[in-house]
Parts: sequence; structure tokens; C-alpha cells
Amino acid sequence: KTPLTAISGYSELMTMEGIDKKQLKKCVEEINSNAQRMKALIDDMLKLSKLDADMDNEEITKFDLDEVCKEVLNEMSGIAENKNVTLSFEGNAQLIGRKKMITTLVANLVNNAIKYNKDGGHVWVTVGEKPDSVEIKVKDDGIGIAKEHQSRLFERFYKVDTSRTYTNESSTGLGLAIVKRIAVIHGGKISLKSAPG
Repeated sequence: KTPLTAISGYSELMTMEGIDKKQLKKCVEEINSNAQRMKALIDDMLKLSKLDADMDNEEITKFDLDEVCKEVLNEMSGIAENKNVTLSFEGNAQLIGRKKMITTLVANLVNNAIKYNKDGGHVWVTVGEKPDSVEIKVKDDGIGIAKEHQSRLFERFYKVDTSRTYTNESSTGLGLAIVKRIAVIHGGKISLKSAPG
């Protein structure tokens, strides 16, 4: 709702008489920014509803999890570079599952680790096989998450109070809910260890 309220307000402002070029430019920028937020929100909601309805008829195959992780890190290297964050990967594992879904899971986790990191930070991704399961770990040395938020972090639309995160990054509040849903579809579980700083 918030992006639509902003878009509506700024577009109304643009129709008013006496608006100068500087104000007009600001209105256009805000409308564009909020339209992008709205698109991200709708995209995430569509992903979740597709997962909920189990409409993703993606074939279950055996694939190299390390290759999936390397591809994700390669795709996100530009974003990491812009934030001065170093990406690392190690391990190898094979997984039987839905490759596109697992790619989304890894991408969402890595994206969060980059987004809420610090200048000069690091993101480590490791994979490994256990006797009856496969493990993916995404670790970062970013801003961390306070204990009181951790139990709710995988809920839909839950966002940590941005005034306490020391970052101006926007979020739909659905990325980690998507991660959890994909893990559950694959008979997996997700856990978190973090502290501020």
C-alpha cells in the first residue's frame, strides 16, 4: 500500500500549478522509486503464491549444488562490488530437488547477506553433504540481527525496524519467507545464528 500512496501523492503534486523543474524532477524520481518497490513486492508475492499452490511443476532432478551457488555468486558479484563486499565459496554437494527453486533460495540468502553487510564486509557460502542431507550455509559479517527479531524473521512481511539496521536498503519482507517455503517443500529446515554487529 505504501508505494501506491507515494505514487498517488507525487503524481497529484505534478498536476498542481506553479511546480518548478526541481520539484518535478523529485516527483518523477519518487514515482519511479516507488514503482520499483511495488514491482519487487508483486514479484515476491507471485513467487510465494506459486509456491503455496505448488503450481511450480518444475521437474525434480539431481544437480550439483556447488554449481548453482557459484552461478548465483557470479551473478551477484556486481552488486557485492558496489557495496565493497567480498564473496567466497567452498564445498561441493549434489542435491535431488527443484533446481530453479534452490537457485532462488540461495540467491535470496546471498542477496540479504550483501544488502545488510558493511563496507569492506564478507559473505561466505559453503555447501556439504551429510549422511542423510545436504547443508547450505550463508555467513556474513554484516550488521547482525537482534535476538528479539530472530524468531519472526521468516514470517511474511516481517521487517526489522529500519531505524535500528543502520542501512537504507528497502525490503519487501518476503525474501526469507520464500526461502523458508522452498526449504519446507524440499523437506528441509532453516536456522539462524546472529547478534548485532
